[in-house]
Amino acid sequence: MVLLSIVIATHNRQNYAIEAIRSILDINNNKIQLVVHDTSDSFLLKDLVSNIVDIRFKYHHCTEVLSMTENYNRAVALADGKYITLIGDDDTILNELIDAVEYANANDISVITPKVFAEYYWPDYNTKLSGNYHAGKLRITPFANNKKIVMSDKALTQAFDACFQGTYDLPKLYHGVAKKELLDIIKSNTGDYFHGVSPDISIAISLAYYSDNYLVVEYPLTLPGSSGNSNSGRSAMRTHVGRLEDDPHMKRFKSYIWNNTLPRFFSVETVWAQAGIETINKIPNSNNKFNYLKFYSLCLVNHPSYYREVFSALKCYKNESGLSSMAILFPVFKYIMYLGYKKIHSLTYKVYSRFVGNKVKSNQMVEFTALNVFDAKKIADDYLCKLNKCLFKK
Repeated sequence: MVLLSIVIATHNRQNYAIEAIRSILDINNNKIQLVVHDTSDSFLLKDLVSNIVDIRFKYHHCTEVLSMTENYNRAVALADGKYITLIGDDDTILNELIDAVEYANANDISVITPKVFAEYYWPDYNTKLSGNYHAGKLRITPFANNKKIVMSDKALTQAFDACFQGTYDLPKLYHGVAKKELLDIIKSNTGDYFHGVSPDISIAISLAYYSDNYLVVEYPLTLPGSSGNSNSGRSAMRTHVGRLEDDPHMKRFKSYIWNNTLPRFFSVETVWAQAGIETINKIPNSNNKFNYLKFYSLCLVNHPSYYREVFSALKCYKNESGLSSMAILFPVFKYIMYLGYKKIHSLTYKVYSRFVGNKVKSNQMVEFTALNVFDAKKIADDYLCKLNKCLFKK
C-alpha cells in the first residue's frame, strides 16, 4: 500500500524539477510514491527521467495548455497514496515527514500542517533588499519541537479576517499533508480539488471547511525552495505585480472569475483573495465573511500606484453592500493607518535583520551551503538526525 504520495506539478522548470525528483527517489522507503505532472513546452524533463526505473515514480507529460490550477488538479488525481502532500518543483520533503504520516495514520489524523523552519535558497535567488545574499544557502531556524491539535473553524475565521493572505495558520496540502479521502470529499462537493488562480490558498480554505481539526507540527518536515524563476523569487524581486492581461501566470487560464469587487491587477494579495473567495463560493451553504474594506486598505498600502483599480472595486462593493460612504471610508482609513504602521515595522525589522540581526542570531540559526535541493535535503536530514528530536520516531 502507498502510504504517502508526494505530488509535484511543474511547467518549464526542468533544472529545478529534476533535482527535486532525485532528492525524493533517493529516500529508501517503499511506502512513498512520487507523482510528477509536467506541462512543459519541451520534452526535456521527460527525457531526463526516461532512464528512471522505480515503481514508486509516476510521471506524466501533458502537451495541453493548462493553468497552474488545472495542472495541480490533474497531478493530485494521479496520486494513489492514502495521504497526499503537494510541493513545488524546487522543493523537497525531509525524511521524517514519513514518520509523521505514519503517526497520523495510526491516530486517524486527516491533516498535518508543519510550520516552516528550514528553507533552501537556490543559487539564482535574488531579492531587491538583499541581492544574492541568501543564494545557495540552506537555513534552519530554531524550533520548539511541539505538536498540537488546532480546530479548523477557528483557523477559517482567522483566514477571513486576514483576507486570505497566506496559509500560515490554515490546514495545508502545499507543504502539508491531507488524507486523499478528505480531498476526494472536497472534489465531490465543490467540483474539483483546487479553484481560483492560487491553488495552495484554495485547498487550504477547503481543508479548513471540511475538516474538524488538524495537527500543527513545530518541526521541519518539508524543505521549501526559493529560486529565481519561481513565484517566491518574482515576489522577492517585486516583479510579481502588474496588469492581469500581461501576467504569464494568468495567460494560461482559459477562463477565471474575477469579481468586480476585487481590484483588477495581478499581485500576491489579489491572487490569494481571488482564490479564497472563489473557493468559498464553490462550497455549498458557505458564508462569505471576507473583509473587503481591510483588503482594499491592504492593496492601497502595498500597491499605491494601483489606487484607481482599488477605488473602482471599492465603488462596486459600495453599490453591492448598500453601505454609506462614511461606513466605508472610516474603516478604510483606520485599516490604512494600522497596516501602514505594520509595513514600516516589518521593513525596519528586515533591514535590521539584514545588517545587524544576523550577527545576533548567528548562534541561533544554522546555515549551510548547498548547490541544489538534492544536496540541501541530504544536509538537512543529516543535521536533524544528529539532533535526534523528531516527535514521531518510533
